[in-house]
Amino acid sequence: MDGGAPLFSFPGPLRVLSHEGQRYLCFCNGDSATTVPLRLHVTDVCEFWTCDISPEQLDGVFSENGQDPSDDSASKLREILSHQTPTLTFQGADATVQFQNGRERLTFNLPKQPPSEAKKQLQDLMFGLVERLQTLERSYKDSAGAVSLKTLGSPEKRTLGSQILFAPGISPTKSRGCAGQTATKKRQPGESLINPGFKSKKIPTGVDFDDP
Repeated sequence: MDGGAPLFSFPGPLRVLSHEGQRYLCFCNGDSATTVPLRLHVTDVCEFWTCDISPEQLDGVFSENGQDPSDDSASKLREILSHQTPTLTFQGADATVQFQNGRERLTFNLPKQPPSEAKKQLQDLMFGLVERLQTLERSYKDSAGAVSLKTLGSPEKRTLGSQILFAPGISPTKSRGCAGQTATKKRQPGESLINPGFKSKKIPTGVDFDDP
């Protein structure tokens, strides 16, 4: 590896692998269009295994997956890692990551990194994930804000409010006044139940059963 080149870029697709009951994180990073080389990584967050990926290793592999032959190496590797979970094995201190599609196999051997290198790559991974999280949070807030403004300013809401406010025969002040009058009005003694406001001329005395 070129010691003067940057070791890390924004991490690609992440896959959780398992080996003998222990979990490992597998991902790729780098871009053939930049000075960051394309690499495949495996880590258990304590140790790191890494290998460089050359364009020749990805030529013609898994072509039936619908990949564009003109795709660069980084796009091809991300596409493979996005759709497949590879198997992980260890041979001595080195790790082996293998993708399989039918009879086709794609195998990478990842040497174990020295402690100083592993520490640096783990730091880069952690801060890369934090940057990704912050980017997602900003995108979510921007999207939520845009949806709120669109909802508040929608023609449907303005039309509905106008219909309620200017509906014929509806006066909020009048309605409140009528409600208050109805609640405070009391029936006067002798007032007719059938025709409120008119008093009965004769006070009812009941039914006389002796009247022929």
